[in-house]
Amino acid sequence: MLPIPMYCSNCGELLYGYRNDEGKIKYECKRCGTIAV
Repeated sequence: MLPIPMYCSNCGELLYGYRNDEGKIKYECKRCGTIAV
């Protein structure tokens, strides 16, 4: 699987997420703790 880059909507940190079996991508920011789906 390829990592998918995205910026945190809260603090702007560059994140990498992976697509799951349902096609959703989940990100968790290590800097501020925000979780995005």
